[in-house]
Amino acid sequence: MSSVGIAPGLLFLDKIISNWMNYEIVKSPAMNEYMAINDKFGQFHQNPTNVLIHLVTTPMGFIGLFGLLRQFTHGSTTSLVICMIYMLSLVRTLPVGVFIGTWVACLVIGTSAKAFQLGVKSSIAMIVLGYILQDLAHLATSEATYQASYSNMSGKSTSTQIDTNNLHGWFQLFLEHCFYLIPLCIHSWINIVISPLLSATVGSAAAASIMQYLMYPLPPQLQQIYTFAYILTPLFCISLGSYCIDSRNGFCFFPGTPYFGRIVQCNIITGGSNCRKNDLKAIRDWTLKQMPSHETSSHWWFHALPSLEYKAFDRIAHSDVISGAFRKIFDERHYALDIVEGMNEVYVSGPPRSGEKLNSDHVFYSRHVDGPLGFIPYVSVYRCIIGMDKNMMITTHFPLGGVANNATNGDVLGFDFNREIHYISMDPSKRYLG
Repeated sequence: MSSVGIAPGLLFLDKIISNWMNYEIVKSPAMNEYMAINDKFGQFHQNPTNVLIHLVTTPMGFIGLFGLLRQFTHGSTTSLVICMIYMLSLVRTLPVGVFIGTWVACLVIGTSAKAFQLGVKSSIAMIVLGYILQDLAHLATSEATYQASYSNMSGKSTSTQIDTNNLHGWFQLFLEHCFYLIPLCIHSWINIVISPLLSATVGSAAAASIMQYLMYPLPPQLQQIYTFAYILTPLFCISLGSYCIDSRNGFCFFPGTPYFGRIVQCNIITGGSNCRKNDLKAIRDWTLKQMPSHETSSHWWFHALPSLEYKAFDRIAHSDVISGAFRKIFDERHYALDIVEGMNEVYVSGPPRSGEKLNSDHVFYSRHVDGPLGFIPYVSVYRCIIGMDKNMMITTHFPLGGVANNATNGDVLGFDFNREIHYISMDPSKRYLG
């Protein structure tokens, strides 16, 4: 009676899936090879308890492995790229259900490794513990291990884990075992746990139909992704680097979020022993002697400054206060911090000159970014504005960051040269407040 009640829904679902999977089902040689390995693996994983324990111990070992990788690479980007390449290599190999399950498992493993932030010792402990618990699961359920099946191929080894008389052949099979371990565990889980559960829930006929769809290969159109892996892999790495642009905003995949909270703010004349008040005064006094124009903006390049002002500017640029503010966003474990001296200058803002149709100063009063190279991954170039006096007329606005600052008396405003939208405004009524 239950089968009659769900029949219309199942027919509707069957029609949707059939339309979606309206392609010629052709298993690739890679998939046939995988299925042969899975048949062997499945002989040693028939007990549901053993299979469920493997769904815990296998990710445990890989979390430890990714934890070690984080210790050496100081971040999660490498792990994410490895997962992407791994899934890409399995596009032509795995059935639909196993592929989706493996993708979810990789997501859980990568996220857990990042969240746990394991040290070297704890990472190694996770790997060892996962391996030992798997063997104990086999022992407790009276099932032999798959590894033992190829550990005595020579017939002369005294070990149940390593074929000491044929190390080369054993090692190849062991690497193959490790490479396919996650999908093999997912496949066993689908066959041993999910299939009986479906039969008990929706009936054997419906369960058989669902299992058939789960074991289909991916559509040929999706398998073409593997063909173009040599293009997609570098594109993925570039795209990833455009999102993971600092230590605070890792993996920001929502529009606008990478640019939020990236503005550097500090003050270099209130830093006690790191105070740069005298250096700032030396540069300001020299600037005023140059009689800057009141009608246009003025600037002098750092490398063209006289010796005294040059050294003062250099000390400011290398201020520990400024580098400390940057390190709050760009952790020294992940990023190198260098000064682009060719861009350094002493700058005096000019009026809007709104009456002139074309002038170089007008752009500063409209929303803009300073450079076109925001597409370059894994790097940020920052422009730092340092106020030399109490100039209350000019305000710098960062609409995405919700920041508006006058940058007076040693205030530092640092922003991404190629990504941060900003503009300035002028209030002539505050000319004499400073």
